Amino acid sequence: MAQNIDLAKCLVYLYPGVEWALDDNNFDTLQWFSDLEKPTLAELQSIWSEVVAAEQAKEQAKIQAKLDAETKLAALGLSIDDLKALGF
Repeated sequence: MAQNIDLAKCLVYLYPGVEWALDDNNFDTLQWFSDLEKPTLAELQSIWSEVVAAEQAKEQAKIQAKLDAETKLAALGLSIDDLKALGF
């Protein structure tokens, strides 16, 4: 199952700012440089769906923010091309 998940994304999600090293998405190569307890493979596997959902939510938020900005521009009578012409 480890091949189906991105261990690095799981580690960043669970342990932001913690230093570690990993080769080829292979848990056996995980080097842990923290006083925190090193996670198990099972722990990382168990949160994969949460990591994917968080990434999808972040991407959807970016899409929605762009749509909101375009709607506001249209309400002002402007377009993306107008902004580009102004150097934005």
